[in-house]
Amino acid sequence: LPVNPNYIIGPGDVFRLSLWGDTVLNADIFVNNEGTVDIPGVGIVAVHGMTVSDLEVRMKKILSKHYNTIDPPNGKATTFFDIYFTKMRPITVFINGEVVSPGAYSIPQRASIISALILAKGITARGTLRSIKIIRNGEKTQEVDLYDFLVKGKGVEELNLRDNDNIFVGTRLSTISLKGEVMKPLKYELKKDETLEHLIEYSGGLLPTSSIDRVRIERLMPFEERKTAVALSSVLDPEFTKIDE
Repeated sequence: LPVNPNYIIGPGDVFRLSLWGDTVLNADIFVNNEGTVDIPGVGIVAVHGMTVSDLEVRMKKILSKHYNTIDPPNGKATTFFDIYFTKMRPITVFINGEVVSPGAYSIPQRASIISALILAKGITARGTLRSIKIIRNGEKTQEVDLYDFLVKGKGVEELNLRDNDNIFVGTRLSTISLKGEVMKPLKYELKKDETLEHLIEYSGGLLPTSSIDRVRIERLMPFEERKTAVALSSVLDPEFTKIDE
C-alpha cells in the first residue's frame, strides 16, 4: 500500500520485507501489541512510534549487521532490501462542530478529510466550508478550505490525518447570495480578504448575456449602524467595471 513517510507505525500494521541480490528473503512482518516485530534471522526489533522513514533507516542499520553485502565498506552493495506495507491499522478521528452527526469515527489510514466528513453525514447549513480546523494534541495544526476542492479541483487528500485528530467545523464566515446572469447563482462563503472578483470566479463566471454596466449590491447593516428599526440594509449601485473591492 502507498504510505506517507511520516506515517506512525503501531500494533496491527503489517509490512513485507524483501531482500534480493546475494541474499533472497520475503517475509510478512506483523507489528504485535507490544510494538515489536520478529525479523527472520535477526530477532526482535522495537518499531512502535517510528515513522516509515525512521523504520527504513533502522532496518538498514540492523540488516547490514547480519548481511554485510547490504552496506559493505567498499560501498558496492550486492544485497538490497525494500519495505512496503500490506496492512495498516485504522485510525480514530473525532468530528465535531457544525456537522450532521458529530462523534468518533474509525477510518482507514489513507482516508481524506472528505471521507471523514461524509461519515459524519456532511456539514450543516450553518457550517463553514472555508475554515475547517484539524486539532492535534490540543493545538491547531492545519486549516482546510474545501473551496480548493469543490471549486478549484485541488485535492485535499494530501492532508495526513493521524490517530485521535479532532476535525472541527465552525460556523460560516459569511453568507453572500449571488443572483443574476452568472453560471451558478448560489449562496457563497467569502473570507475577509476576498472581493467581488473572487465571488464571480467561484460562481463559474459571467454568462454571455450579462450586463457589465452596473451591479446591485444589497448589504445588511451592522447593528451599530442601524438608525431605525426598519433600516436593516443599504443598497449600492456602482459601475461594475470600476469596482476595485
